[in-house]
Amino acid sequence: LFPHTAVRIALIIAIVVLLSIGTYTRNIIWKDPQTLWEDVIAKAPNNSRAYNNLGVVFKERKEFDKATEQFEKALRANRNYTAVYYNLGDVQYRLGNYENAVVYLKQALTGKLSPQLHLDILNKLGRTYSAMGQTEKAIETFEKAVELFPTSVILLNNLGVQYVKNNQVDSAIEILEKAIKIQEKPYLFNNLALAYTKRGDKEKSSLLRQKALELKKD
Repeated sequence: LFPHTAVRIALIIAIVVLLSIGTYTRNIIWKDPQTLWEDVIAKAPNNSRAYNNLGVVFKERKEFDKATEQFEKALRANRNYTAVYYNLGDVQYRLGNYENAVVYLKQALTGKLSPQLHLDILNKLGRTYSAMGQTEKAIETFEKAVELFPTSVILLNNLGVQYVKNNQVDSAIEILEKAIKIQEKPYLFNNLALAYTKRGDKEKSSLLRQKALELKKD
Protein backbone atom coordinates (compact mmCIF):
# COMPACT_ATOMS: atom_id res chain seq x y z
CA LEU A 1 0.00 0.00 0.00
CA PHE A 2 2.85 2.37 0.75
CA PRO A 3 4.00 2.82 -2.88
CA HIS A 4 0.42 3.61 -3.95
CA THR A 5 0.10 6.14 -1.15
CA ALA A 6 3.35 7.78 -2.21
CA VAL A 7 2.10 8.02 -5.80
CA ARG A 8 -1.14 9.62 -4.66
CA ILE A 9 0.74 12.16 -2.55
CA ALA A 10 3.03 12.97 -5.47
CA LEU A 11 0.02 13.51 -7.75
CA ILE A 12 -1.67 15.77 -5.21
CA ILE A 13 1.51 17.83 -4.84
CA ALA A 14 1.82 18.11 -8.63
CA ILE A 15 -1.79 19.30 -8.96
CA VAL A 16 -1.34 21.87 -6.19
CA VAL A 17 1.83 23.17 -7.86
CA LEU A 18 0.10 23.46 -11.24
CA LEU A 19 -2.86 25.27 -9.72
CA SER A 20 -0.51 27.62 -7.90
CA ILE A 21 1.32 28.39 -11.15
CA GLY A 22 -2.01 29.06 -12.87
CA THR A 23 -3.11 31.40 -10.09
CA TYR A 24 0.24 33.21 -10.19
CA THR A 25 -0.03 33.62 -13.96
CA ARG A 26 -3.58 34.99 -13.70
CA ASN A 27 -2.45 37.41 -11.00
CA ILE A 28 0.24 38.72 -13.35
CA ILE A 29 -2.23 39.07 -16.24
CA TRP A 30 -4.98 40.57 -14.07
CA LYS A 31 -2.81 43.01 -12.16
CA ASP A 32 -5.35 45.77 -12.88
CA PRO A 33 -8.78 46.11 -14.58
CA GLN A 34 -7.23 47.10 -17.92
CA THR A 35 -5.12 43.95 -18.23
CA LEU A 36 -8.02 41.82 -17.02
CA TRP A 37 -10.38 43.01 -19.78
CA GLU A 38 -7.63 43.00 -22.40
CA ASP A 39 -7.02 39.35 -21.52
CA VAL A 40 -10.75 38.59 -21.86
CA ILE A 41 -10.82 40.30 -25.27
CA ALA A 42 -7.76 38.37 -26.44
CA LYS A 43 -9.56 35.12 -25.62
CA ALA A 44 -13.03 36.24 -26.78
CA PRO A 45 -12.71 38.96 -29.46
CA ASN A 46 -16.50 39.36 -29.83
CA ASN A 47 -17.19 39.92 -26.13
CA SER A 48 -19.07 43.25 -26.14
CA ARG A 49 -19.14 43.42 -22.34
CA ALA A 50 -15.35 43.22 -22.19
CA TYR A 51 -14.97 46.08 -24.69
CA ASN A 52 -17.48 48.17 -22.74
CA ASN A 53 -15.77 47.52 -19.42
CA LEU A 54 -12.35 48.31 -20.88
CA GLY A 55 -13.83 51.52 -22.24
CA VAL A 56 -15.07 52.43 -18.77
CA VAL A 57 -11.54 51.92 -17.42
CA PHE A 58 -10.18 54.40 -19.98
CA LYS A 59 -13.10 56.79 -19.41
CA GLU A 60 -12.42 57.01 -15.69
CA ARG A 61 -8.77 57.76 -16.50
CA LYS A 62 -9.98 60.55 -18.81
CA GLU A 63 -8.41 58.78 -21.80
CA PHE A 64 -11.47 59.58 -23.87
CA ASP A 65 -10.14 58.64 -27.32
CA LYS A 66 -9.21 55.17 -26.09
CA ALA A 67 -12.54 54.87 -24.28
CA THR A 68 -14.50 55.81 -27.40
CA GLU A 69 -12.56 53.27 -29.46
CA GLN A 70 -13.52 50.48 -27.06
CA PHE A 71 -17.16 51.55 -26.87
CA GLU A 72 -17.39 51.56 -30.67
CA LYS A 73 -15.94 48.04 -30.74
CA ALA A 74 -18.56 47.01 -28.18
CA LEU A 75 -21.31 48.30 -30.48
CA ARG A 76 -19.86 46.46 -33.46
CA ALA A 77 -20.15 43.29 -31.39
CA ASN A 78 -23.64 44.15 -30.11
CA ARG A 79 -25.63 47.09 -31.51
CA ASN A 80 -28.25 46.72 -28.77
CA TYR A 81 -25.90 47.16 -25.80
CA THR A 82 -27.69 50.01 -24.01
CA ALA A 83 -24.95 50.79 -21.49
CA VAL A 84 -22.51 51.53 -24.32
CA TYR A 85 -24.73 54.33 -25.64
CA TYR A 86 -24.84 55.78 -22.14
CA ASN A 87 -21.06 55.60 -21.86
CA LEU A 88 -20.57 57.24 -25.25
CA GLY A 89 -22.97 59.98 -24.16
CA ASP A 90 -21.04 60.41 -20.93
CA VAL A 91 -17.76 60.74 -22.83
CA GLN A 92 -19.25 63.39 -25.12
CA TYR A 93 -20.64 65.21 -22.08
CA ARG A 94 -17.24 65.25 -20.41
CA LEU A 95 -15.67 66.56 -23.61
CA GLY A 96 -18.25 69.35 -23.79
CA ASN A 97 -19.82 67.98 -26.98
CA TYR A 98 -23.32 68.32 -25.57
CA GLU A 99 -25.33 67.88 -28.77
CA ASN A 100 -23.57 64.58 -29.45
CA ALA A 101 -24.15 63.57 -25.84
CA VAL A 102 -27.90 64.14 -26.22
CA VAL A 103 -28.00 61.91 -29.31
CA TYR A 104 -26.31 59.01 -27.53
CA LEU A 105 -28.30 59.43 -24.32
CA LYS A 106 -31.62 59.49 -26.17
CA GLN A 107 -30.56 56.36 -28.02
CA ALA A 108 -29.75 54.73 -24.68
CA LEU A 109 -33.28 55.45 -23.45
CA THR A 110 -34.73 53.29 -26.24
CA GLY A 111 -32.92 50.16 -25.07
CA LYS A 112 -33.39 47.64 -22.31
CA LEU A 113 -32.83 49.44 -19.01
CA SER A 114 -32.09 48.40 -15.48
CA PRO A 115 -33.48 50.87 -12.89
CA GLN A 116 -30.00 52.21 -12.06
CA LEU A 117 -29.03 52.67 -15.71
CA HIS A 118 -32.36 54.37 -16.43
CA LEU A 119 -31.75 56.77 -13.53
CA ASP A 120 -28.18 57.47 -14.66
CA ILE A 121 -29.23 58.20 -18.25
CA LEU A 122 -32.00 60.61 -17.25
CA ASN A 123 -29.72 62.35 -14.77
CA LYS A 124 -26.97 62.76 -17.37
CA LEU A 125 -29.46 63.95 -19.99
CA GLY A 126 -30.85 66.55 -17.61
CA ARG A 127 -27.36 67.75 -16.73
CA THR A 128 -26.51 67.94 -20.43
CA TYR A 129 -29.51 70.15 -21.17
CA SER A 130 -28.51 72.32 -18.22
CA ALA A 131 -24.96 72.66 -19.55
CA MET A 132 -26.43 73.70 -22.91
CA GLY A 133 -28.44 76.43 -21.18
CA GLN A 134 -31.72 74.68 -21.98
CA THR A 135 -33.21 74.98 -18.50
CA GLU A 136 -36.78 74.13 -19.51
CA LYS A 137 -35.68 70.86 -21.11
CA ALA A 138 -33.51 70.11 -18.08
CA ILE A 139 -36.50 70.65 -15.77
CA GLU A 140 -38.72 68.48 -17.95
CA THR A 141 -36.14 65.69 -17.90
CA PHE A 142 -35.55 65.84 -14.16
CA GLU A 143 -39.29 66.00 -13.43
CA LYS A 144 -39.79 62.83 -15.46
CA ALA A 145 -36.86 61.23 -13.65
CA VAL A 146 -38.24 62.15 -10.22
CA GLU A 147 -41.62 60.65 -11.14
CA LEU A 148 -39.85 57.37 -11.84
CA PHE A 149 -37.38 57.57 -8.94
CA PRO A 150 -39.02 59.74 -6.25
CA THR A 151 -36.52 58.89 -3.50
CA SER A 152 -33.36 59.66 -5.49
CA VAL A 153 -31.62 62.48 -3.61
CA ILE A 154 -29.39 63.23 -6.61
CA LEU A 155 -32.36 63.70 -8.94
CA LEU A 156 -34.30 65.76 -6.40
CA ASN A 157 -31.29 67.99 -5.86
CA ASN A 158 -30.68 68.49 -9.58
CA LEU A 159 -34.34 69.32 -10.16
CA GLY A 160 -34.23 71.79 -7.27
CA VAL A 161 -31.16 73.48 -8.74
CA GLN A 162 -32.93 73.89 -12.09
CA TYR A 163 -35.96 75.39 -10.35
CA VAL A 164 -33.66 77.92 -8.66
CA LYS A 165 -32.05 78.80 -12.00
CA ASN A 166 -35.51 79.25 -13.51
CA ASN A 167 -36.68 81.43 -10.59
CA GLN A 168 -39.24 78.83 -9.52
CA VAL A 169 -38.26 79.42 -5.92
CA ASP A 170 -41.23 77.82 -4.15
CA SER A 171 -40.88 74.66 -6.23
CA ALA A 172 -37.15 74.59 -5.50
CA ILE A 173 -37.71 74.88 -1.75
CA GLU A 174 -40.35 72.15 -1.78
CA ILE A 175 -38.23 69.67 -3.73
CA LEU A 176 -34.99 70.35 -1.82
CA GLU A 177 -36.73 70.01 1.54
CA LYS A 178 -38.09 66.68 0.35
CA ALA A 179 -34.55 65.58 -0.51
CA ILE A 180 -33.28 66.63 2.93
CA LYS A 181 -35.97 64.54 4.62
CA ILE A 182 -34.57 61.52 2.78
CA GLN A 183 -30.89 62.25 3.44
CA GLU A 184 -29.10 65.25 4.94
CA LYS A 185 -26.25 66.32 2.69
CA PRO A 186 -24.27 69.59 2.86
CA TYR A 187 -24.91 70.42 -0.80
CA LEU A 188 -28.67 70.09 -0.27
CA PHE A 189 -28.60 72.69 2.51
CA ASN A 190 -26.42 74.99 0.41
CA ASN A 191 -28.79 74.77 -2.55
CA LEU A 192 -31.79 75.30 -0.29
CA ALA A 193 -30.00 78.33 1.17
CA LEU A 194 -29.62 79.71 -2.35
CA ALA A 195 -33.36 79.28 -2.91
CA TYR A 196 -34.16 81.20 0.28
CA THR A 197 -31.70 83.91 -0.74
CA LYS A 198 -33.63 84.31 -3.98
CA ARG A 199 -36.82 84.53 -1.95
CA GLY A 200 -35.22 87.32 0.07
CA ASP A 201 -35.00 85.42 3.36
CA LYS A 202 -31.34 86.00 4.25
CA GLU A 203 -31.76 84.87 7.85
CA LYS A 204 -33.09 81.45 6.83
CA SER A 205 -30.40 81.21 4.16
CA SER A 206 -27.67 81.89 6.74
CA LEU A 207 -29.01 79.19 9.07
CA LEU A 208 -29.04 76.66 6.25
CA ARG A 209 -25.46 77.46 5.25
CA GLN A 210 -24.42 77.03 8.87
CA LYS A 211 -26.09 73.61 8.90
CA ALA A 212 -24.17 72.68 5.75
CA LEU A 213 -20.89 73.63 7.44
CA GLU A 214 -21.74 71.54 10.50
CA LEU A 215 -22.43 68.51 8.33
CA LYS A 216 -19.12 68.95 6.51
CA LYS A 217 -17.29 68.92 9.85
CA ASP A 218 -18.95 65.62 10.75
